[in-house]
Amino acid sequence: MMNTLLTEVLQSRMDTLANGVKPIKVFSYAYHPYFVLTDLGRLVSLGIAFWYLRDSSSLPFFTFLGVFGAVFVVYKVVRDRVKVWFGTASRSFLQDTILIILPTYYAIIRWVVRADLAEAFDLVALIVPFYLFFSRLGCFVSGCCYGLPSPFGVWYSADHFRDVHGCRQFKAAHPPRDRVLPTQLIEALFSFLIGLFILYLHIQQKLVPGTSLCVYFLFYCPLRFGLDFFRVSSARPRYGRFSEAQLFCMAIFILALFIVW
Repeated sequence: MMNTLLTEVLQSRMDTLANGVKPIKVFSYAYHPYFVLTDLGRLVSLGIAFWYLRDSSSLPFFTFLGVFGAVFVVYKVVRDRVKVWFGTASRSFLQDTILIILPTYYAIIRWVVRADLAEAFDLVALIVPFYLFFSRLGCFVSGCCYGLPSPFGVWYSADHFRDVHGCRQFKAAHPPRDRVLPTQLIEALFSFLIGLFILYLHIQQKLVPGTSLCVYFLFYCPLRFGLDFFRVSSARPRYGRFSEAQLFCMAIFILALFIVW
């Protein structure tokens, strides 16, 4: 009886959150909640960078701010131009991070800024899990990246799935017909916990410099690999039983384990 009541209350709260968040107006333009949350994640990322780099002589904060902007511009150009040629213009956190964002970041840090690589990539390990936390919350309120049908899941109203043409263009996902597992919330929660753990290890100086990002992937890849068996809403292709992200998870996990070992 008590478990049933708690389940109903939790479902009610999730339903309200999933369907109650609407686009806001900014100078008469619609600002979709997904972008509100991802932009908040970027601001939090810059706050973490400001704290982390407060005493850095190799990578001053304002230098990192320029690198941050350059990486963002390169990623947007590649996503909007190059990826379209291959028919894969949709966002994909893990694949885009590995194939576009980190190589661009490495090239700028290594050959343009000439900063300490270990320090620069340890910062990424602190930023990524907290940014992903906000990004997956954005996925939840926008109704994308949801999981398999489940009687204990969240219910999305069909009216909630509308394209928004405003500050930025948002293309809505296909609405599910049943309650679905909130895989976005699960990933957001565990990403936040992983971020706190990496932060703790950094403060306690328990990590070899330059290995924080590998440690992050050792925790994140199994999480994402398991969740993708329960996730059905995705624009990315599948290869047999595995999603594209799962194949990346296996390769990255093995590489990260080898580096840390």
